[in-house]
Amino acid sequence: MATERGARPEIQFTLAQLYLADGNWREYRLRMDKLMKTHRDVPQYVAAYANALIDRKEYHEAEIMAAELAKLAPNQTQT
Repeated sequence: MATERGARPEIQFTLAQLYLADGNWREYRLRMDKLMKTHRDVPQYVAAYANALIDRKEYHEAEIMAAELAKLAPNQTQT
């Protein structure tokens, strides 16, 4: 089994989502920031991060994520 450090991106994303659901914004943000460094081209990850930022009223960063999402998946309903 992979260690947390070397875990696949899907596992890191799921872990981040669990932190968010638990109300642990700091850990969620850390995980998503790491994921964005290497997997910013995955629309699902970008959309989830943008939505979480909007929920936290961090509109400037959410706008950046939304613009990237629009480029990644211009025909998706989430954009």
